Amino acid sequence: MRIECVGVPGAGKSTIRDTLVRKLKKGARKKFLTIEEAFLEVTKEKQGKIYHLFLNFVPDSIARKIINRVSDPYCQLFASQNKFLAQYGRSINAFLTSSIYKQLDVDDRANVISSFLYTGSICQCVEEHIAPGAVVLFDEGLVQKSFMFVSHLSQNNQADNDRTKLYDYLGNVPLPDYLIYIKADLDICYSRMMNRPKGLTARLKHVDKDEIKKFLKNADKHLEEVFDWIKDNSNIELVKVDNVDEVSRVVSKLEDELRMTF
Repeated sequence: MRIECVGVPGAGKSTIRDTLVRKLKKGARKKFLTIEEAFLEVTKEKQGKIYHLFLNFVPDSIARKIINRVSDPYCQLFASQNKFLAQYGRSINAFLTSSIYKQLDVDDRANVISSFLYTGSICQCVEEHIAPGAVVLFDEGLVQKSFMFVSHLSQNNQADNDRTKLYDYLGNVPLPDYLIYIKADLDICYSRMMNRPKGLTARLKHVDKDEIKKFLKNADKHLEEVFDWIKDNSNIELVKVDNVDEVSRVVSKLEDELRMTF
């Protein structure tokens, strides 16, 4: 079972997801994991019984370092990437044939494609190997990766051709079982983006303040369109929350929604 959180950069996806998972784990009948925890769990399973037992007794941060020394988890992801592309390759073709793709330079294209393939590989790997009944929460899932169709250069959010390409993308990726759309004030999002430790995304590192704000505005419109398309064209569970209160209040609302579902 896969839950994705979506929102413009700085909306609070990671903070809300991490806090929500911690609360859901308490007294839950199901197993709730972040995607990072789920991938680590899958990787531990691949190490053999002795390593698996040992890795379960050390903190996750140490377990990741040990796994990276004794094996290469990215080899496992490469195999998953091939399976993902074999099933959902038409989704990336929608981007490759869009006008947004033509606007980007080679480095930006590479960043977008590699980020998409990494996310798809993680989804495929966890889906194949995680324990049945586990619920995995993403803060950067395949719906969020539809941001590849958003540009700070576009005057209009979606040209007609790119709108069709976006719909092709959404129709050819595996949608989550549950989608949480986190809304937030764009000025607050901008401030968070400029001050967060990991900095700006690769595509925005070399653009000016006005272009970043234009990107956020376009991204906000884009997500509204994505949310409406999914509502009209799928049966997945959808919830929209405004991240204007304290995080604890937003998380409590989502926790109530999810406990009723799961």
